[in-house]
Amino acid sequence: MGRPVRGVDHETFIKQVEIAVANGAGGAMAGRSLWKDSMAVSAATREHLLTTRALPRLQELEAVVDGTLVASGGGWSAP
Repeated sequence: MGRPVRGVDHETFIKQVEIAVANGAGGAMAGRSLWKDSMAVSAATREHLLTTRALPRLQELEAVVDGTLVASGGGWSAP
């Protein structure tokens, strides 16, 4: 059995997904890059972070997988 994958920061994860999609991937498994900073905090802070940070990150991931958002020199834009 393989070793567990270690999480990367969100920006790196999105770039990796973009490369995978460009090479034929049809999706991605999301994990720690979305929610890792929401765990060691109070319930109220967790809810706030999941709503204001994790949800937009998930929406960004969806746009990359759908091909409606691509990296452009350090930023993101529509293709």
